[in-house]
Amino acid sequence: MQWGNPDTIQKILVYGGSNDETLKDNHFERGVVKIPVLSPNHYWARTSTKSGSVIHAIQVIKEPSKIEA
Repeated sequence: MQWGNPDTIQKILVYGGSNDETLKDNHFERGVVKIPVLSPNHYWARTSTKSGSVIHAIQVIKEPSKIEA
């Protein structure tokens, strides 16, 4: 979830696998991601079956009332 954070990327990525060198020339472009959906329910149905992080969260939570919330 932190791939859009330049500071996080600066800490994670290194050249050639060496932990001594950091990525120096990173560029981030900010914008809006438009996801075509028909309704909030359509978005949920799509996201809860296609997004790995959401699927994992659902599996961890397990309690339907908490998942709905």
